[in-house]
Amino acid sequence: MDYVFVLRGDASAFARLGPTQLRASVEAFTAFTTSLSRTGALRSALHLKDPMTATTLTHDGRRVVLHDGSGELGPQQLTGLYIVSAPSLDEALALADDCPILKFGGSVEVRPLYDAPSSPRRHAPRPRRPSRSTTSP
Repeated sequence: MDYVFVLRGDASAFARLGPTQLRASVEAFTAFTTSLSRTGALRSALHLKDPMTATTLTHDGRRVVLHDGSGELGPQQLTGLYIVSAPSLDEALALADDCPILKFGGSVEVRPLYDAPSSPRRHAPRPRRPSRSTTSP
């Protein structure tokens, strides 16, 4: 079965790391990703840029509105995703237990994925563009 590891952490804490600490963090995540790959569990790894680089879409009841920045509030923001394959939830949890985000005060949510049907897209993308707003969510 495939699982997603949803990594959440304090993105601003990473921004405050000194060069040595930052290098150690990068090395820890590289080692974790390499380990998942070597075991054959890794399907995909996505490391996200700072939440302030995001654009969030909301709906105000009449139209879609764009906002600069992440829609997540609070100290923990989405920082990355891993898609892994494991025979059971217990084995997926054992893999997630080694994630370096935990050593930085973050969290890993482990969630099973639905099996995607192998059918073509049923809906074409919408051609309209939402209006732009610079208000924060």
